[in-house]
Amino acid sequence: MELRVSRTSALSISCALAASALVASTASTTSAAPARASGTKPAAITKALTDLYSDSSAPLPPFAWLPASAGLPPEREAMQDPMSVNPEPIDPVVAFSADGTTAWIAADLSYTSICGMGDCAKMARDVRRQRGFHVTAVFDGGKALVAHLATTISDKDLAARVDTSDPDALPRKIDAGADDAVKLFEASLADAKALAQTVSDRADVVLLGSDGHERVVGGKQVRATLTRWGLSFKVRDGVIAGVNGSRSVAWVAANVDARGKKDKRATPYRALFVYEKLASGWQLVQLHFSFA
Repeated sequence: MELRVSRTSALSISCALAASALVASTASTTSAAPARASGTKPAAITKALTDLYSDSSAPLPPFAWLPASAGLPPEREAMQDPMSVNPEPIDPVVAFSADGTTAWIAADLSYTSICGMGDCAKMARDVRRQRGFHVTAVFDGGKALVAHLATTISDKDLAARVDTSDPDALPRKIDAGADDAVKLFEASLADAKALAQTVSDRADVVLLGSDGHERVVGGKQVRATLTRWGLSFKVRDGVIAGVNGSRSVAWVAANVDARGKKDKRATPYRALFVYEKLASGWQLVQLHFSFA
């Protein structure tokens, strides 16, 4: 299977690799998980993600990437858009921290199907099959700490828009306890091999890219993909980071520029990385890139 890395969409992998990763993601959802808080199951985290984007009473996270903006904090009207986004997750991969206190999820969402005539059931199935969004989030005790919802984009469309991309600048806001994770994030971004070495061995590590087919599951597979991409990332402005209550999980959000060795220009992305702290140090367990 070949990796496709273009100058305008450096985060593009082959459909064959994406298809195999999709199969792996389904398997990883049902694989044995670390010990978790009593009563917390993958289904509960999947429901929490649905509620986050649909329930007007659901607490919102302090930071969220939205399809068209960054929310610090997000506004409910922007976070929950039932006329555009169907909040029911597709092929979710749910993972739990080793200490059982925190969960993170990666999934796809689809556009809302609006039908007034004809075969509405078929239309809904077709819309859901096309998907349209990648989403990731971290939950601590059922409360969302951070979320990243992004419209997926094809290589062709990205190439047409890359010169006009102007992502919202972020401030530098790092919560106590997240400092070391941020240091690792910033120290490893510039070198693909260094970044790959920070990835956990866990089978439920997930990498999501800007294209709808870009979904890689498994620490070994994610490391191989990052190495093959051979991309150098650079933070554009600020960094926002936080931790869970036990300070065993950290998340880091930033606007980054991606550049391959032969690229004449950089491609801007929004990134959300999730790290887990073990005895050996911080390890990367989830990566989500979206076109800015």
